Amino acid sequence: MRSVRATAVALIASCAVVLTGCGGDDNAPAASDTTPTASTSASGSPTIVDSTPTGSTTSGDVADFPDVDGFTYSELPGAAFRGLNSALQGTPQIQGLEAKLVQKDGQDAGLVMRIGITPDALSSSGFEDNFLPGIAAGVAGSSAAPQYEDINGTKVVTIAVPNQTGSAYAWLKGSIATILVFKDTADAEAFAQAALA
Repeated sequence: MRSVRATAVALIASCAVVLTGCGGDDNAPAASDTTPTASTSASGSPTIVDSTPTGSTTSGDVADFPDVDGFTYSELPGAAFRGLNSALQGTPQIQGLEAKLVQKDGQDAGLVMRIGITPDALSSSGFEDNFLPGIAAGVAGSSAAPQYEDINGTKVVTIAVPNQTGSAYAWLKGSIATILVFKDTADAEAFAQAALA
């Protein structure tokens, strides 16, 4: 079983590749790309397995990205998606992942991930207070203390990216964790405000 910290460290590398535009030569998700989905082992604990093609998921809301005025989505390069997918392997709290690049005015602005969380994890004491800051800090590549703000009634974790090069935001709505990593803090704030309106 992989810890949230180990998953976050693996996500740092994957997100750094995506945000710097170095997703490799493979710019389209391959037909063989997969998204982690949950299954139950003989012991009854959830495990991650690769069985769902990119673009679909067993968690219906994971692929439901919000429409946000001024921002558009594009697919991750295949290599970047495989990196994120690989980073989540063995994380029992996660039962699905979708991720997209976010553009503003035709330029890459950041990355948004939607992660399905297992019912067992959601019912664990303190899950939200530990998981969201851990994932947000890991994705941002930052050891900065998390900050919290309320956006339209939702508790949002914000983490400054090192060298003031952007921000990571994370929130939990139902069984879906949404994580943003944006190059510009103002864009991250605007996106979060609109997504949670």
